[in-house]
Order: sequence, then C-alpha cells, then structure tokens
Amino acid sequence: MLWRRTKLIKFLLPCRQQIAVALNRTHCCREQTNANIIFRMNLANTITILRGLLIPVVIYFLFLDKREMALAVFLLICISDSLDGIIARRRNTITTLGTILDPAVDKLLYISVLTTLAVVTNDIPVVLLILYAIPHIILAVGAVVLYRTQRPAIAARFSGKAAAWVIIGGISFIFMQWPYGLLLLSIGIGLSYIATLHYAQVFRRMHRD
Repeated sequence: MLWRRTKLIKFLLPCRQQIAVALNRTHCCREQTNANIIFRMNLANTITILRGLLIPVVIYFLFLDKREMALAVFLLICISDSLDGIIARRRNTITTLGTILDPAVDKLLYISVLTTLAVVTNDIPVVLLILYAIPHIILAVGAVVLYRTQRPAIAARFSGKAAAWVIIGGISFIFMQWPYGLLLLSIGIGLSYIATLHYAQVFRRMHRD
C-alpha cells in the first residue's frame, strides 16, 4: 500500500510542476497583453490630443496670412482624424475617453477656424458660422445626455461623414481664396443639418428603449 502511494506521488509531482509552469507563463502573457492594450489605447488617444494641440498652429498661420501653411496643418489634422480611429478599431482599443475626445477635437477645429475666417480674415459671413454652430451644439447636448445615461455613443453615419468632408473642402478652398469655397461650405453646413436629423432619430429610438 505504501509502495503504491509513493509511486503515485512520484507520478503526480512532475505534473504539478508542469501545471505551475504553464500557469506562470499564462500570467506573464496576460500581463504583457494588458500592457500592450494600454499602450495601444494611449497611442490612439495621443494622436487625438496631438491633433488638438495643432489647432492653435492653424489659427496662428491664418493670423500671419500664411494660408498655404495653415492649409497644410489643417489637412494634417483632418487626415489624422481617420488614423486614430483606424488604430483604435484594428487594435480593439476603443475607449470612452477616445469617443469623447475625437469629436470634441473635430468640433473645436471647425469652430476655431470658422470663427477666425469670419471675425479676423473676413473670408466668410458670420451667419455661416452661426448656422454651422447650431446643429453641432445640438449634437453636443445629445452626446452629453448619452454619456450621463451610460448609453453607447451613436456611430458616425454617412451623412455626417459627407458633411464633414464637404466642409473640409469648402474651408480648404476658402483658405486659398479659390472660387466656390463659400458654396462648398454652405452645402456642407446643409448636409450637417440632415445628419443631425438622422442622429436625432437614432437618439429617440435609443431613448425609448
């Protein structure tokens, strides 16, 4: 009987050691994965923050009437808007902070640039600035309501993306004082009202649920 127990112990001891090694490796892998997730999450959010820090650079170049430089930095901010979103989605590191920061930086960029174009350089009438601000104030209020009620953010719709790119085109044309800049900006603002109606419909359905 004692011989059988001794033999069983000798058989189980290596298995126990192998299990302990496997668990230790699993724990190390989890720690490394968590560290990578944190880094990747910070990478996307860092790009968003850098985009925001470049906004005063655009305004500064407009004040100096260096429109080519202002346009280059403006387009860099707009293009990198897609970059941080791609990084967050591909690496599955979409965070609450990112979903708040990204649209906030976009709105701050457009409002700052349009205010400068309306008040400082007099490239656009103030009424266009006001018309642009109205739907985006509504969207900002809706976003705050969703956040406070712990509901998921509404995904970007085609109408919203189309409005944004047409507005970017209009602002770019106005920067360079090319023709049809005001027309493009006006069309983009009109599309933003259509997008706001679409977002409002989604918001109502979510609020009912």
